[in-house]
Amino acid sequence: ARANMLCTACPVRIPCRQFARENHEYGYWGGENEEDRHLLGYTVAAPIGIRARNA
Repeated sequence: ARANMLCTACPVRIPCRQFARENHEYGYWGGENEEDRHLLGYTVAAPIGIRARNA
């Protein structure tokens, strides 16, 4: 929740999010975590969350 609050007010949130999507980043970037990116069809470097539980 705290990271989301910081990202919401950040002036580079959109390019940050796009960077994470394009570079398969892990963690919270531009208001999204890796699970959010996965659900949108992007890949991340390591399986976590739902993908790890289903592996």
